[in-house]
Amino acid sequence: MSILKVDQIRTRSGSGSVNISSEVAGVTVSNGNDIKLQGSSSTEGQVKIDSTNLLVQSSGNKSGVRFDTNGLTPFKNGAAADDAVDLGFASGRFKDIYLSGGVNFSANAGSTTTGATTTHEVLDHYEEGTWTPTITGYSGGSTQTYQFASGFYTRIGRIIHATYYVRLTAKGNISGNYTFIGGWPYPHTGSNSGTGVFHYIWNLGTARDNLALEMGSTSTVGWVTYLDSTSTAYLNTSDLNNNTGFTGYATYVTNA
Repeated sequence: MSILKVDQIRTRSGSGSVNISSEVAGVTVSNGNDIKLQGSSSTEGQVKIDSTNLLVQSSGNKSGVRFDTNGLTPFKNGAAADDAVDLGFASGRFKDIYLSGGVNFSANAGSTTTGATTTHEVLDHYEEGTWTPTITGYSGGSTQTYQFASGFYTRIGRIIHATYYVRLTAKGNISGNYTFIGGWPYPHTGSNSGTGVFHYIWNLGTARDNLALEMGSTSTVGWVTYLDSTSTAYLNTSDLNNNTGFTGYATYVTNA
């Protein structure tokens, strides 16, 4: 093992500080050799070639990093360190992370509660945005007009959380036995893929209790339901007036 020593040039201007600079050109380190970085009394770290990869390694129990072909591997005590090295700390944080892939939480494998099954541990999608909700029916739904129609959504993995705020000014040709909320930012996965609640209702034509949304068999709409005595029924478009409106919140699963 060879040690490269670099002479230091010291300069001083007036009563200012002493500047120390070093310059080395054309340094070659072959496999099995290294460049040692020495403190006042001992070696503090080294730069070396580990097989075919560059390794920056600290001495003792301090962390280091190996530059692999397609990744950076944390090192500690002369070996790859699994689940032992942090990226930053509480008062020394990085700012933003830009990823084209996902964050793998594989350390959580097997930590689910009784009866749960883990199917995915990579957070590969997060976004926030706006969308335009619609009120339609099983038939028609091409000539209605709106007083307002807006919504916000957050996507975390496959789960969509969406708010809706929509009210008609004219019902138009909306017809059929079912009333839908449509225009969702992502399609849902079909039956039993989610549900929604209504916080406020404007001018419904028929008294209905406990309105809710069912993300049912049609992936692009939510079916408006209500409690009919002791079971769930679907809101007929005949229950809508020209200025009916809804505001609420839905959560559902998407495969898009």
